[in-house]
Amino acid sequence: MKVPHTIRRKGGYYSFRVRIPNDLLHHFNSGSGFIQKALGTTDPKVARPRAAAEYAHWQDEFSRLRVLHKPSLEEMRTVAWKLYLSQCNYDEQHRMTELEDCIIEDNQSFMATERLALIEGLKRGDLSYVNAHIAAAVEKHNWELDEDSRRVYGNMAQRALMEANKRTEERDDGNYGGHPTAPLIQPPAGNSSALALPGETILDLHATYRRDNPNRIKIHQLQRYQTSIEWFCDLFGTNAHPSILGKKDTARRWKDALYDTPSSWQKKKVFRDMSFSEVIKANKTLQHPIMADGTKGQHMAALSSFCAWMVANTDYLESNPFKDMSIRVDKVNRNSYPVFTVDQLRKLFSSPLFTGAKAPD
Repeated sequence: MKVPHTIRRKGGYYSFRVRIPNDLLHHFNSGSGFIQKALGTTDPKVARPRAAAEYAHWQDEFSRLRVLHKPSLEEMRTVAWKLYLSQCNYDEQHRMTELEDCIIEDNQSFMATERLALIEGLKRGDLSYVNAHIAAAVEKHNWELDEDSRRVYGNMAQRALMEANKRTEERDDGNYGGHPTAPLIQPPAGNSSALALPGETILDLHATYRRDNPNRIKIHQLQRYQTSIEWFCDLFGTNAHPSILGKKDTARRWKDALYDTPSSWQKKKVFRDMSFSEVIKANKTLQHPIMADGTKGQHMAALSSFCAWMVANTDYLESNPFKDMSIRVDKVNRNSYPVFTVDQLRKLFSSPLFTGAKAPD
């Protein structure tokens, strides 16, 4: 039985072995330049599928490591801002649930403890309270942090949690108009500082649009439109104010993003667990083929149809900037066929199909 080159046998037992690509050697402490792992069997029929699974795993890992990058200060600020929003959203959802007094007291006690821990951490430069948030950001955004960058983002994460903690305290007193004062925790450049009210986010409004379905769009098309809106919200912020849809700059940025979007990226392992904006960034390195113009046009149409409904049914938009942002698709003339040459016609009419074919004996 032929054994794959990734399998080695020693002392009767099989092990897996694969060479580390030269451009990724600095990520591993391997003097040999190989990754090796025992497969725990003496049976080649068992070893083969185990080795195949290991090989697939490490190819995915190599692809992931190739898109690792050192984040810019602006990127770290954007991620810290999203952390702040996620904490505020969690608090808002928590308030929609009817809780017993003892649970409310426990929550208030936890927030007070967190507040003290964050203040102490900021004073001492201790990042232990936000280590989990740092690790989550590294994994999700494919960051490669040196010690200085880790400390910078850790400090931002501390301030994001501190600001979210303040919003919780303000809401306990009935104040829902608070905004972060820390300079590092501010909306990313190009995003509106205004946030959507609870129940009035872009996704909430789109749910009403799907319910109304003014153009009687088929269900499967509505589902595609929902995907487009989810991508849009990932790019501009889940809590972005709906009025952002009325800006020409927003429409242009959305169109530019579609021209950078790889085809069928949701089905590709290399983009697994990445958000829409992360996929666009990663593909600048990976260079996967871009989606077809027809597909881009469908995603533009999703925003245009939604904005047309918002103009007619809400006070957020006065015009639809996506209307004039269509993507041209060159249509193929289905009535046009290639013409045969004289030689091709002679060969065709001299074939057995036209001259008669003798049946085999």
